[in-house]
Amino acid sequence: MKFASYMFLPILAGLCMVTALLAGGEAYHLTVSGLVKQPAVYSSGDLRDFKAVRARYCEIGRSGDFKGVFDYSGVSLKTLLEHARISKDGDGYSKPIDLAVVIRDGKGGVSILSWGEVMYGGYSEFIIALDAKAAMPMKDCGSCHTGGEEKKWRAPMDRRPGLPRLVMPGDARDSRAIEGVRSVEVLEIVPGPRRGKGDSPESFTITDGKRTREVASLEGAARVEIEARQVGDGKGFHGLKTYSGVSLAGVLEKNGFAPGGNAILYLTASDGYRSALSAGELTLGARGGSIMVADRLEGRPLGREGAFNVIFPGDSSADRWVKQLKTIEIVEAAPARREGKLLVIGVGPGDTAQVTLAAISAMAKADCFIATKDIAERFSHYMAGKPVLYDPLTSQMFYIKKTNPRLNAEEAKKMMAENRKRNKEALTRELHAGKIVGLLDYGDPTIYGSWTYWLPGAIGNTAIRVVPGISAFNAGNAMIGRNIVYNGSAVITVPDGILSNEPLLAATAAHGDTVAIFVGLHEIERLMPVLRKYYRDDTPAVVAYRAGYAREGRLVKTTLGGLPGVVEQNSEKFLGIIYIGPCVGDAPAGNCGGTE
Repeated sequence: MKFASYMFLPILAGLCMVTALLAGGEAYHLTVSGLVKQPAVYSSGDLRDFKAVRARYCEIGRSGDFKGVFDYSGVSLKTLLEHARISKDGDGYSKPIDLAVVIRDGKGGVSILSWGEVMYGGYSEFIIALDAKAAMPMKDCGSCHTGGEEKKWRAPMDRRPGLPRLVMPGDARDSRAIEGVRSVEVLEIVPGPRRGKGDSPESFTITDGKRTREVASLEGAARVEIEARQVGDGKGFHGLKTYSGVSLAGVLEKNGFAPGGNAILYLTASDGYRSALSAGELTLGARGGSIMVADRLEGRPLGREGAFNVIFPGDSSADRWVKQLKTIEIVEAAPARREGKLLVIGVGPGDTAQVTLAAISAMAKADCFIATKDIAERFSHYMAGKPVLYDPLTSQMFYIKKTNPRLNAEEAKKMMAENRKRNKEALTRELHAGKIVGLLDYGDPTIYGSWTYWLPGAIGNTAIRVVPGISAFNAGNAMIGRNIVYNGSAVITVPDGILSNEPLLAATAAHGDTVAIFVGLHEIERLMPVLRKYYRDDTPAVVAYRAGYAREGRLVKTTLGGLPGVVEQNSEKFLGIIYIGPCVGDAPAGNCGGTE
């Protein structure tokens, strides 16, 4: 493990700069994470490798103000989610139709969509726009606007949208079209119910957590009739059907409910079947007006389908349709994170290829990082340009002694305390601001992670969540290439663990268990006298140098007696694991690999 220009073209240059800004020339990263099997970090170049989708958007602000007409080009949000592959594991409600897609910019802004509105719509309905070009009128605006009026309508066309931008050309207002998008996260905001046998309720309830209304009739509201094609992902085409009822928006309005812009509405059937839609989808989206609470089919009551159904005629699939409607729950999703959290993320023992999908997903969630210079350089792609608060090595005594060799013990101790205080202040400041901080640690953070020695006491365990990683121990075992345990046992330790607990070493040697010693190379002179008390000089030994580094990793086989010579001949005195025991030899004992 490792703690571990040309002065004569000013006009042309200026034009190029404007074009680059408007066309998304700035470098950026976009992370896709959450409940997905393939979390990813895309650079601006990566996003341009996707097939481009294009759409024109006449932008109207929340108050009805004209904000320009632009031709946008970019990658479909639907395509990004298809590549990410939704993964809703567990033994609860398994369908993804009740998931939310949370889009964040780099300044705390957020737009919350439903999974269904994205995935059951067209590819150009939701665009992560990478380029924007004003759709300028072909004729002089003064021909129809006089008295300076044309300036009012021309000015918005000179605006430069911030890219990448979430664009929804079908929305009646641009409230959800956030600029400078930095992350896409798929979430289960409220855990889904378990499926069960349902009844056939004669009414349904609407609740927002503060009040509840029971709805037993749609009378008194404007009725609509819709012809819908019922095509399910599971059972295919079920016919062309004519439903009548009241728009869902009308039902909510009649009962006094007005969901906020980032609310999610959960529609649940009596048997637990549940789907979700966003408030923006309902009130702004092109398909929102067609979403209906139906009580009649082909002019008659619904019969076996219950008293009320919710129909999504604009969806490409009928999977979000809810029969035997029982509840409509309005959940106001928080627009920003409220509680700070420290994610201690194991990034593996060396190569970036060793990083786990969980670690990539966790890095996508982080607002800033704590990382060594080495990790920050190797994992910069996944860190996506987010700031690094400090290098944690500055809080370690060995680093202080190495970088400040003239300090005496008392001075070094004082510097360590000052560095830890300064680092703690930087961390707590971000946590108090509601930020998620990612501490990137080598290997698996719970196996000799340096953060464990002081960080929990500094900020408390409640704010810490550990994301496991692959340890150098795992990488070293792979280099050896066989099962190293003896009768099911192996011991992981460090030099101080051996020197302070000889009885453990004695029992390990007597039983034949493999002992794996971390950071022991530079302590070999102290270790050898104790090791020789309990092992013979011909006991097999192996040194796994730089385990986890594909190009630099080396495996040196020897014996306990030959171990000092091996260590002396190699310049690496830190990144290596020492293995001792019969199971690491060329002819391992019969009980290696555990018991049946």
